Amino acid sequence: MRTIDPGLAIRVFDYSDNPRELLREISEPLLHLKGSQQLPVVHVRRGWLHGSHLLLILRPYGERAVDASEFVATATALAAARGASAPDQETYLRRAQELARWENVRDELLPCHPQGTVIAGPHRPRADSPALSQAVDQIMGRFLEPALGSLAVPEADLLPHLAQVLALLARTHPRGISAGALPYRSHAEGAASVTGKHTDLRSAFAARYLSDRQVFLDALQAPVQSDTLRSWERAMQYAWGVAEAHTAGQAVDDRVLQGAAGGGDWEHPLGTPVRSDFIGEILDGGMLRKPSYRHIAHRIVLNVLYAGLTCFGITPMQRYYLCYGLSEGTDELTGVSSIERVRAFSRELA
Repeated sequence: MRTIDPGLAIRVFDYSDNPRELLREISEPLLHLKGSQQLPVVHVRRGWLHGSHLLLILRPYGERAVDASEFVATATALAAARGASAPDQETYLRRAQELARWENVRDELLPCHPQGTVIAGPHRPRADSPALSQAVDQIMGRFLEPALGSLAVPEADLLPHLAQVLALLARTHPRGISAGALPYRSHAEGAASVTGKHTDLRSAFAARYLSDRQVFLDALQAPVQSDTLRSWERAMQYAWGVAEAHTAGQAVDDRVLQGAAGGGDWEHPLGTPVRSDFIGEILDGGMLRKPSYRHIAHRIVLNVLYAGLTCFGITPMQRYYLCYGLSEGTDELTGVSSIERVRAFSRELA
């Protein structure tokens, strides 16, 4: 049986205002590398540690090695030609320290690499959760081509398009959007909770939703027509299969996910969160005390999708707004509030 080697991790440092442009430029060389060397797993996301960069993972079959020298040379030339520059060390450290607190990262933050730097080295999957690493790699690899297809979406249409992509995950949930959109409510409420002592996010999101309402309703129910969205839909269905195969057999359970997230020992940079009715229902109900394998699978796929969306340069606040809009639209379409649906699903697990 063929195994898959850990392969290469390539970091392409780029500080351009629009990170999609560099990814668009290197997408053809990347697909050529994937096809010519028959790489079974290739995926891409953005990272911030040591500077803003594209992180590409290239994994070959076990008896082969990846020759990425030509790709690295091409990526170096394209990134260097972009004309952007790295921030000064003080600015970088201030931002990196903030992100490290939010994301529970404890790695060394320096150095900050210059624009156009490309670093290639061995990819080291998490040794403490090999089954989770395998599932994430397979799903992220399947998301590569739809993600590259989305690079053609005009800038003005990007957020509506990403709303459609996120909606597809909810729509492909075995229980439909009624269950599939609940994590979006949870994440929007979580953002409002941690910023609640400083900013009224719910009011800001609600005001914007008034003009965007139809965008979200269409994302949740309109026929899937474009080739790119159909590609995303197929990728979501594949992702569900991979994730459920790992969670139904308990190769990945809630304990593994908590460990991968750092064990739950999180800092709250903006102070103690403000608890909402929805957050209270999630914490006090049975859904988290005894999560189903499907709930855990959903978390895996959604976390991978969020990581992939970093390639499009959307901010965390934009993503939380998309979560808010999809959860509001689902409440309207189902006629049942998010809290009521959480209570119903919790009773099923009791």
